[in-house]
Amino acid sequence: KMALSEIHHVPKEWISCGNGAADLIFALVAALRPRHALLLAPSFLEYSQALHLWGCETDSFMLREDEDFSLDPFRLKEALFRARAEKQPYDILFLCNPNNPTGLPVKKEIVEEIGVVCKETGTWLAVDECFCDFLDEPEAYSVIPKLKDLDHVIVLKAFTKIYAMAGLRLGYCLSDDRALLAAMAEEGPPWPVSQLAQQAGISALQYAPDWPFRVR
Repeated sequence: KMALSEIHHVPKEWISCGNGAADLIFALVAALRPRHALLLAPSFLEYSQALHLWGCETDSFMLREDEDFSLDPFRLKEALFRARAEKQPYDILFLCNPNNPTGLPVKKEIVEEIGVVCKETGTWLAVDECFCDFLDEPEAYSVIPKLKDLDHVIVLKAFTKIYAMAGLRLGYCLSDDRALLAAMAEEGPPWPVSQLAQQAGISALQYAPDWPFRVR
């Protein structure tokens, strides 16, 4: 956590580590126990797996072929407000940025706007930035520097892709809501990250300044 804190320039208390990002996705859902969720489609399947495990009803926000499968933020915000107006607000929205499998990213300003709407509608926004480091200008897409101003937002990250550490299972999340992170920790096993994974993560982060993504 201390090493990640130095990389992202956030307090280490904002960071929670897990057995890969998938472990944290399941812990997040277990901690929040959402009843109604909104998922982009197509997108990463493990969001729906975690939600269905807890009996959460999910709606799909379809990415359209005639829009090149890019995210229409106006349509998404309308869906959030409409659900609230119908007295069936969404408890959580998962946003993969860049999206998997389309590979299309969303600018951080748009994600911030969505985060503001999520706060207004009482919706948690889980932003999965596991592929963000592969973008040419990842700093133009990551909302980590804005977390202090974004209530109801949690960012998911992992060493899996950028550091080729899939088998070691090391992921982490960032949020300034320490109560949420504590609740997530209670839902998981007592020792989610092995010592080998920790040491590999600390070693990998020594090369972080060589990558284009470094929050300043």
